[in-house]
Amino acid sequence: MSPQGACRSLPPSFALDADAMSRAAQNGTVVVTFTNRMQSLFALNWARRLQVVGLRSLVGVSQQLDSTTNEAMTDAGAVLFCAETANMMASNGQAGRWAEALPVLRMARQLSLSVLLSDSDIAWVRNPLPYFAAAVASHPRLDLLMMTDRAFNGYSHAPLRIQPPRLPPAWSERAVRDASLKSQHSVDLELEPGYESSISYNIGVILFLSHALQKHEEMIGRWVVSVGGDSSSSHSRRGELASWDQEPINKKVLQVGLRSDGEDRRLVRVDSGRLAMGVLPMLQFTTAFTYFMHGKRRESLRARPYCVHAIFAHGKDV
Repeated sequence: MSPQGACRSLPPSFALDADAMSRAAQNGTVVVTFTNRMQSLFALNWARRLQVVGLRSLVGVSQQLDSTTNEAMTDAGAVLFCAETANMMASNGQAGRWAEALPVLRMARQLSLSVLLSDSDIAWVRNPLPYFAAAVASHPRLDLLMMTDRAFNGYSHAPLRIQPPRLPPAWSERAVRDASLKSQHSVDLELEPGYESSISYNIGVILFLSHALQKHEEMIGRWVVSVGGDSSSSHSRRGELASWDQEPINKKVLQVGLRSDGEDRRLVRVDSGRLAMGVLPMLQFTTAFTYFMHGKRRESLRARPYCVHAIFAHGKDV
C-alpha cells in the first residue's frame, strides 16, 4: 500500500503507511495523537503512560522534533508519522489535526482497525481496550465512543452489563498475578445516557469503531469544515480555523438532528442520525476537574479510572 499523502517538511520515512500503522496497533486498535514542538512533552508523557499500561501508539507530528525527543518517543513505543500534509496544523495544531485524522481513518479502514484518537494532554492509567470491547458487547449498535467533561451529580453509577476481562491476554504470568490483586474488586461502569449528556460532549477521547470507518471519514470531513477548514482540498482553508474546535464540532455536526437511539436508550444518534454514539462514564474517563471532585464517590463504587484529561477548571475560574 502506498503512503497516504506526501510530507513537505519531514523525511519520507515519516509518511503514514500500512507498515507503520500495523506496528503501532494491538488487539485490532491503533491509538493515535497529534503534536508539534511546543506540545511534544505532553505527547511524550502520553506515549509513556500508554506504554506503562501495555499499549503502543502512533503520533502525528507537524514538524521535526529534536533528536532527544524523537529517541524518547521510540523508547516509549511510539511510531511517528507525518501530519502536515493539509497545511492546517501550522495554523492551529488543535483544530488543524482533524484534516490530518482523515488519512489515519482511511489507512485504518484498509487494515480493518478501530482508531482510538486521544488528546496528548491525557494521561492513561489503565488499558481501556478491554472496557471498549465490553461496551460494544453490552451495546452492539455502537459506532463510536466519546467522553464528557460535564461536571454533574447525575452520572452513571450502575455496572456495565458485560464486565470487561480483568487483564489483557498478552500480559506475563507475573503481571497477571500482580494486577489481579489490584483489580480483584473493581467494577466498570455503564455508559452515560447519551442524549442527556449532549451539553458537553468532549472530543479528547474518541473511539472510531472499524465497522463504521467510512461514515466516520465523512463525519470528520464535516468536522474540518465546521472548524474553518475546507475538506475539498488538502491545501485550502475556508476562513480561519477556530481557536476552540469542540464547540463548532458539537453544534454544527454532532448535535444536528440529535436524538436517542430507538433501540438502545443509552446511545444517541449524532451527525444527523448517521451514527450511534456512546458517552464514556464520567467517573472513569475523567477530566482533572472531575477526577478530584468525584474521587470519593468513585472509590465507594470501586470504579478505577482509565484516564485523566488535563482540564483544570470550567469558565476560567481560579
